[in-house]
Amino acid sequence: PRSTCIVTAAPSMEEPFRDGAPGQDRITRVGFHHFGADSAPTLLLVHGADTTWERSFSRAIPLLSRHFHVVAYGMSGFYPTEDTTFRNARAEAERIIGFIDSELDGMLTCLYAHSLGCQTATYVAHHERVLTTILDGAVYANTGSFTPAMARLEEPLARFLASDTLRKIASFTGLPVLSGGVSDAIYLGASRQSYRNTAWSNLAWSADLHTLEPRPQARVHLWWGERERRAVRPTQRLMTRIFPSLQSKEFRGFSHGDLCARHPELLTQEITVVARSHTESGPQDQSAQVDHSPGR
Repeated sequence: PRSTCIVTAAPSMEEPFRDGAPGQDRITRVGFHHFGADSAPTLLLVHGADTTWERSFSRAIPLLSRHFHVVAYGMSGFYPTEDTTFRNARAEAERIIGFIDSELDGMLTCLYAHSLGCQTATYVAHHERVLTTILDGAVYANTGSFTPAMARLEEPLARFLASDTLRKIASFTGLPVLSGGVSDAIYLGASRQSYRNTAWSNLAWSADLHTLEPRPQARVHLWWGERERRAVRPTQRLMTRIFPSLQSKEFRGFSHGDLCARHPELLTQEITVVARSHTESGPQDQSAQVDHSPGR
């Protein structure tokens, strides 16, 4: 059985979200934004649904680019400067694999993905194009016969998540799942079809988790917040079959998206430790316990 590392963190004191990520060097092809030194190990970032690469990673990129050559990927349909439609996670994976093959000689050092981006990252890792893959908040979402209804609700749900109404409900009820960081990151410029296709992508990926062939050599880490544990645990069980060396970590007190949206220093620290553990001295001890509580 695989052990799960539990991580706790002090409350973030980050400033409110701002659009834009300073220091971009270039765009080599549509959707791939580069930061930091070319000589550093390459880290690819993939955002989740209903957001953009800037809204997800603008706080973390200046920190991450001190250690990596960072490539932030903008998914089709959630890319404000291009008129595109999100089709499914497999299509996004094909774009990323093409980028890795043409510009990185077929191998990426580290891939970090959040939420819907975890679906794309699963396929990239399964094609063995990355040394280390980190899946953060990979919620299992096999909605079955409810998928058509879920598809119709995706756009209204995104608008609700970004609304002041949600903030008032969260403030009044104290519900932990309603993360302010996630609400700030919502992007409402996608097409209705892109929103709907995320639901169908959820269904296809959830089904694929039962059928993908095992990849014993793949180094994959699964992270989640304590408050989304029940939604991610099915993914953990299925991922262990596909990636037998899967390493898991829970972030105590966190909701879906908190690590990515609200704790850029901790995100940078955790990614750096994982990437270096595989490139310098082999996989981490799966039983290690890490504590970022105040005073430590």
